[in-house]
Amino acid sequence: MFRRIGATVAKRQQALTKQQQTHNELNNAIGEAMRCVFGPVFDRILFSATLKNGTLIIQTNEKIVAQELIFHSAELYRVLRERNIKYRQVIIR
Repeated sequence: MFRRIGATVAKRQQALTKQQQTHNELNNAIGEAMRCVFGPVFDRILFSATLKNGTLIIQTNEKIVAQELIFHSAELYRVLRERNIKYRQVIIR
């Protein structure tokens, strides 16, 4: 009985680790796209990215950053395609 519970806990931890790994890959991909768009100013930009049910949501600390990212969205889509990140729609706030 204890082995089953332990196995279930181990599976949950493994799934959580995979989810964290996916989240890190996503943030690295978005960071790479932002580095290409903003260059050396990138270090001062705060952003957060989440992928839920096929919707990629990117939130930034400044409205102008979101506008520039939308303007240069081809770079973002290129990086996402290279990293093989699947999404249905992208929301940039």
